[in-house]
Amino acid sequence: MSLALGKTVREIEDEMSISEFEEWKMYLSENPSPSDVSEVQMAQLMMMVSSYMGGKSKAQDFLVSLKFKVKRAADKVTDMAEATVEQINKMAGL
Repeated sequence: MSLALGKTVREIEDEMSISEFEEWKMYLSENPSPSDVSEVQMAQLMMMVSSYMGGKSKAQDFLVSLKFKVKRAADKVTDMAEATVEQINKMAGL
């Protein structure tokens, strides 16, 4: 949370009420952080590269931090990435 808010833990402790902290916690649990979005995008790219090289990997195989978070998000990423690869393969005539 500290990184997402751009504040130190001490600043958060000093400036934020418990109720605001709980609201931020809920918001951050429901919305991906910028680093999570970047990781998902990189996992999608790695899955596509792997696919073109004959690999049978899934996007979630390349997710590091999200493996420790909600599995549901990883499943959505995998579905989106696999659909993207299928569309690219169709366009390429593969």
